[in-house]
Amino acid sequence: MAKKKSKTQRSAKSESDHEYSFTRARAVAKKFDLSRTEKIEARKNLTSDEAARSTFAQIRDFHREVKSTGGVREIRGDNEQATTQILRASQLLALDNQFVVATVNELVSQEFERGISRPTKFSGQLFHAIMCKLTFPDGKSGTLSLLERAGKLEIKRGLKLENEKWDHDGPYPQELLEKIECKPLVWLLTQYVNCSQEKLATLLSGTNMDQRAMESHLLGRRVSKNYIYWPFMDVSNQYDLMSYLVSGVAALVRLLNYSGLIIAFDRIGEWRSARCDTREYEQGVGAFVWAAIAPESTRTCDRGEDGRINSALCQCGDLLKHTGTSKSKNAYPFTISSPVNLGVLYVAPQSAPRLATTLQGIGAHEVIEVGD
Repeated sequence: MAKKKSKTQRSAKSESDHEYSFTRARAVAKKFDLSRTEKIEARKNLTSDEAARSTFAQIRDFHREVKSTGGVREIRGDNEQATTQILRASQLLALDNQFVVATVNELVSQEFERGISRPTKFSGQLFHAIMCKLTFPDGKSGTLSLLERAGKLEIKRGLKLENEKWDHDGPYPQELLEKIECKPLVWLLTQYVNCSQEKLATLLSGTNMDQRAMESHLLGRRVSKNYIYWPFMDVSNQYDLMSYLVSGVAALVRLLNYSGLIIAFDRIGEWRSARCDTREYEQGVGAFVWAAIAPESTRTCDRGEDGRINSALCQCGDLLKHTGTSKSKNAYPFTISSPVNLGVLYVAPQSAPRLATTLQGIGAHEVIEVGD
């Protein structure tokens, strides 16, 4: 009699045998209460599963790469509808494989309480769109859903985030800082007991609030400048801050036992709601490309004796510029220092041919060719 396979063996086989096809993507869309757009895209079967077999094999490799160390892919093809279909299918299959995803095809705007809105600069708007589109494998979405899950995170043995209160001016919990590395995000998580999750979720989604507005929003009173360590998000060209925060979110997602975070940009460069030039698109997506696949030896930004980042000494390349001038107090690293399980998937439209070339220059990555 053949021996029964162990639970571990069955789990490993189940993971490796997950089906990658349009049929499976449609099943995932039907299973979860996802947006109407994703459901429509999953049903527009322009090519058969058999014809797309090699494409889905490449998508499977991409997902494995992200789960291991992080990865980037460009989807390229003459048929715009077909490339969008593959991108959407890839994100649905990522959900099926326990990834958290965000699919951005426009600069959406979430409704806030009166007096609060999304940032007005493109970098902040891009971050806002990503965080609003966060979707989990159970079909739930948004920053509030992320924070609710984070509350169950065990910081150290027997101590969960939702049960511990840290002094606002005290040291960061070292265990959390070592795991996530992103200081603004760690600060936000340490406020879990001090402030309501809904208010923290508003900050995490990206807003135009300055220090005074944050004080009023979180506490309803004035506090010292050292109390709130969440950055103001309405400064031009804050691509370093945005990719730094997303890197931290990817690290948090992994701590919560998901496979990683995959961000997909569909036809960036043609978004009707974005009023910016091609260079801003390049810097925006380029920052996330760097965060996903930069070599570990170049991920740490050099700092001067004053502790500020010295952009003149950084190894991020000519395109990626830190916020402000050299040694600006508003500059942040482009990513956390450790490799992170972050994936970037994008479709570069034919109307912006330089975009793909520039992104390849920031970090070389494979191209998934999609036929008609």
